Amino acid sequence: MISLEHCRKILNKTKSKYSDEEIKKIREFLYRMAQIDVNNFLTIKQQIVC
Repeated sequence: MISLEHCRKILNKTKSKYSDEEIKKIREFLYRMAQIDVNNFLTIKQQIVC
């Protein structure tokens, strides 16, 4: 998992400043989206092979 500090550096580069709680929520959302994408990829890959 990407550290909170690293996420803070990325997210707070713009004028927007995020709290630690907001950063945690954004990080969790992105991890969930990535998991959905991986699951979709594996499903499609499996359908092509079969």
